[in-house]
Amino acid sequence: MFFYIGWFAVSLCLIFFAENYLITTDDIIQQNNINVIIVFKKILYIVFVIIAVLIPSLIAGLRDYSIGTDVMIYGNIWFNNAVHTSDFFSYVQWALSSSIGFLYATFNYVIAKFTQNPHYFYFWYSFTENFIVFWAIKRNRDIVKATPAMAVYLFMFFNLTLNILRQGMALIILVWGFKNIRNKQFLKYAVVVLIAYLFHSTAILGIFIYFIYWLVNDNLSELNELLLIILCLLGIILFQTMSNSLLNNSLINQRYSVYTINQSGGFYQHFILLCIPTLLLYLFSHIRKDNVFKGLRVIVIFSTLLGFLTLQVASLGRITQYFDIFFIFALPYVLNSSYRIHIKNVSLNNVILLIYLIVYWIIIYSVMKSGQTVPYIYMQS
Repeated sequence: MFFYIGWFAVSLCLIFFAENYLITTDDIIQQNNINVIIVFKKILYIVFVIIAVLIPSLIAGLRDYSIGTDVMIYGNIWFNNAVHTSDFFSYVQWALSSSIGFLYATFNYVIAKFTQNPHYFYFWYSFTENFIVFWAIKRNRDIVKATPAMAVYLFMFFNLTLNILRQGMALIILVWGFKNIRNKQFLKYAVVVLIAYLFHSTAILGIFIYFIYWLVNDNLSELNELLLIILCLLGIILFQTMSNSLLNNSLINQRYSVYTINQSGGFYQHFILLCIPTLLLYLFSHIRKDNVFKGLRVIVIFSTLLGFLTLQVASLGRITQYFDIFFIFALPYVLNSSYRIHIKNVSLNNVILLIYLIVYWIIIYSVMKSGQTVPYIYMQS
């Protein structure tokens, strides 16, 4: 347990130092005269960020194959398939026929041309994910700072990515596209959704996030938000009936029947530990209700409401994750924009956030063993 928490802390300390004490690229552009000290700080900033991103990547790459259930289900299998397949197009066709995303298969194939060791694949795959997350946060630095946002990612979602390989990358790519949602760049965001879709087909749901975000930000935003909530509640109530009807009439593929199996799970920890605290922060916030606030609030509301579906169908937790992942922005944004908790003029907001995230991580990943990633086991081969 302390293995993860300790290394997360090291990574976050590096990001905090780089963010607060070293000059970033944007700062340097504003300087008229670039001197040796500024260049040195820029280099040091880049080095600190790279090391911070490398730390969780090494955790992913050096782990035993028993860490993360999907590793043994398809992770090793498709990497080894890539190792023993010389023709790229044959491999991709094989993967697609087995419901493996084109870009996930491509990633496997490229790494397999350089090494036969799956650990290298998991390292580079995780490094790509972690880099994209940091990049996504920097793209939205006007609403969140890097340290608290990365803390949310590491403690809430990093262990998840060790388990759900294909969907983990899809989720993170959609996070990168949040800037395009905010800027109302539908075509650019559609490309982002397409790239995510090529890792995992359920990423097509990301397109709805764009419309939900902007429906609550037009001239009828309050009415639209109410209608969206009502529609979501109706969908939850009628989900079982509608999904069974679609399956029985062959309107959706039978492989999606797993999402209709009446099996409970995952609701209470998701609802109580993740959704409710964040939703309460939004409901009692006193800041000006701008587009970002209203957009993130409706995402949090949808995540909370969709969580009710996991009372019936545990596997639908993977669907709610397309909303949950945006808590990387939603939680630090509302906490640091709406509330000021001080002791002798020293802000405690991020301290409280960190304590909350550690408690969340311990309960979800250490106590409840979500994703089978704790305890950490070093690679055996």
